[in-house]
Amino acid sequence: MSTLAHLQDDDVWMAEVAAGDGAHPSVRGYEVIADLLWPHWQRWLAG
Repeated sequence: MSTLAHLQDDDVWMAEVAAGDGAHPSVRGYEVIADLLWPHWQRWLAG
């Protein structure tokens, strides 16, 4: 799954990354990626 385009367009993700080391977000940024990936995990787990 490609996440790059979505994350580049997400203001929270970009702000969190910029506030840190430039590569890793803090908690709010990880919530963004979790919200993006969770539906895909649910479908995979449901088989």
